[in-house]
Amino acid sequence: SSHLGARPGLSRRAHWADGGSAAGHPARAVAMPERTRLTSAPICGRVVDWKGQYGWIEPQCTIEHPDSDKHQGHIFAHSEDVVPMWRSLTVGSLVEFHLYYDGQGLGAEECVMRKVLRLVLPWAVAQNSFGENGERIPELETRFQVSVRAYQWMQFDG
Repeated sequence: SSHLGARPGLSRRAHWADGGSAAGHPARAVAMPERTRLTSAPICGRVVDWKGQYGWIEPQCTIEHPDSDKHQGHIFAHSEDVVPMWRSLTVGSLVEFHLYYDGQGLGAEECVMRKVLRLVLPWAVAQNSFGENGERIPELETRFQVSVRAYQWMQFDG
């Protein structure tokens, strides 16, 4: 991946082989495997597990890759790859990310949590804004970088 300050051929994340840390005592750093980005545009998913500094994302689209069935189809995410860096992700939250492969499996990089906004509109206003059958929703999602989930229900006037 192309990150500022990264040396070509090395991932920006290093594994501390003898238990040391970047802020702690000296240790021997081992470069992680080279990453290959698989997406040209971000994809969406839902965080299904988070364990402090890493977790798993369930993608909301089909991923065609030989390793896509590993880990129950979930994508690995590390807090170093979350924007802003080191942020913890909340289980159940929607995220947008680029997919990479590093020889060990599929992972998420440049992972951003999406905001959720609940909006209630009268049916006629919704159709006028988004099309008779919602055909203008994809344009709205792309333009404003949001996910839209449309629901319809009847209100009974007692």
